Amino acid sequence: MEINTIIFKSYDIRGIYPLELNDEAAFDIGRSFVKFTGAKSVVVCHDARISSPALFKALAEGITAQGGTIHDIGQGPTELAYFALGNYDFDAGIMITASHNPKEYNGFKMMKKSGNDIEMIRGKDLLLEMKLDSFSKDGKLNLEKKDVWKDYLNHILSFVDLREIIPLKIVVDASNGVAGLAIER
Repeated sequence: MEINTIIFKSYDIRGIYPLELNDEAAFDIGRSFVKFTGAKSVVVCHDARISSPALFKALAEGITAQGGTIHDIGQGPTELAYFALGNYDFDAGIMITASHNPKEYNGFKMMKKSGNDIEMIRGKDLLLEMKLDSFSKDGKLNLEKKDVWKDYLNHILSFVDLREIIPLKIVVDASNGVAGLAIER
């Protein structure tokens, strides 16, 4: 099955699941991501979309087949993925999300460490890598769970004086996003 190239955007990968973006494409994207970035250690986070767990599994298998290790930080907001990449010893990261797009969409925001900076990986650049090679499914899944929530929340709270917040009554509408996970914690 050929991958639908319409999913490769200027800044990320996005498409309707499973019509445009499916598990087979996610596997190939995982392999290409490791080849393109040279990453051995990849942190992955996902949003609350119904298709995210299936895409995570296929992406993880592809990353592992190319020699990478997955560090699964579970479901969370995109900022959690950026925080984990910037504050732990990971080479690269992928956030499984289609951001503001409707529920039938999903995708990948991809990044890698470049010194002390985080560099975004463009979907169109990864497509060029994918066109250079064909892939076969092999390798054992190499996945480690990592809980970064405590450090993430401590970082967020370091920006405020809790004595000023505690007396406030605050109402939060997390809408359909996973920000509610952070607020709850």
